[in-house]
Amino acid sequence: MLNDCIIALRYPVSLMETVGGTAMDKIGGKRPVRIYLCEWREFRGLTQEQVAERIGTTKGTISKKENEWQKVDVMWLAAFADALNIEVQDLYSHPEKPTFSDLLRRTGRDISKEDQGKVLSIFDAFRKAS
Repeated sequence: MLNDCIIALRYPVSLMETVGGTAMDKIGGKRPVRIYLCEWREFRGLTQEQVAERIGTTKGTISKKENEWQKVDVMWLAAFADALNIEVQDLYSHPEKPTFSDLLRRTGRDISKEDQGKVLSIFDAFRKAS
């Protein structure tokens, strides 16, 4: 399934639409943000047809957005994330390579912000030590 995925590099459409100008001007010429639509869909074990049905669109639309043939906007990302039962921000990291903060956010929703900060500090200390 992963072979069907084409690397999707793009800036969030909302940045360009709401701020105006080019995304490169607004974020200092950094690399585009990667959105992992296909990887998340496959990680959840869903086909394009299943996701399309959950969103209320077609398999073709899912394919076009996964392969960068159509732009995505924040509302579409929210619908896609909802169909996969994940948060929109999850789409910006690979499902099999989460960051420490991703892991904490995904598994520690009942942990207070203060305790999350403590755990992240510990992770950072381990990472710096290794």
